[in-house]
Amino acid sequence: MTHVRTLPNPGANANDDADGWTELYDRVVPALKRHGVADGSPQVGEPFPDFSLPDMTGRYRSLRSICADGTVVVSFQRGLWCPYCSHELATWAEALPSLHEAGIKLVIVAGEVADRAITLQQLVGDNAIMLCDVDHGAALATGLAFHVADEMKRRYRAAGLDLGVIYGSDGWFLPVPATYVIDAGGIVRYAHADADFRVRADPHDVAAIAVALP
Repeated sequence: MTHVRTLPNPGANANDDADGWTELYDRVVPALKRHGVADGSPQVGEPFPDFSLPDMTGRYRSLRSICADGTVVVSFQRGLWCPYCSHELATWAEALPSLHEAGIKLVIVAGEVADRAITLQQLVGDNAIMLCDVDHGAALATGLAFHVADEMKRRYRAAGLDLGVIYGSDGWFLPVPATYVIDAGGIVRYAHADADFRVRADPHDVAAIAVALP
């Protein structure tokens, strides 16, 4: 079973490299890996650090309390502004019924706030738990956040992407997209975190792994 896949560059075609985004990413991603971005994130067999974040109603929910009811799938996302994340989140919407039927909760963690967070929740479905990672606190504590390099800042701004507005913070941090299956004891049973944000865990495969856990 293939658990991960590299998503194609959204909008790219043979004659147009999506305005050079692929070339930029091919330079930026190796630099992130050289700096060990996400290397310290939780691994299989380790306890997952607890965190408490607001849900769509503003109620703070801790990961520990969510895990108390059984297996949980946690997916850290950059947000709907990222086409790779939009693709993955739409696939999570497809996989969500099998998780829900098995009594497994899907927790989406993203830094987007206000209407953007509501739209994200609507895309995945009401049975998912959407948590707003204000100022990327949970991603930072989990070893998944990194500071955006100046070159990428310039490209995002030129493309009309203002991460300060999107995240409600001008810190210019981004989370590494990551997926975890965590059991009722808070132990990681599956982990995928790659500094190359184009490489994602396949939601259908992850759902099958979670459902198969004893």
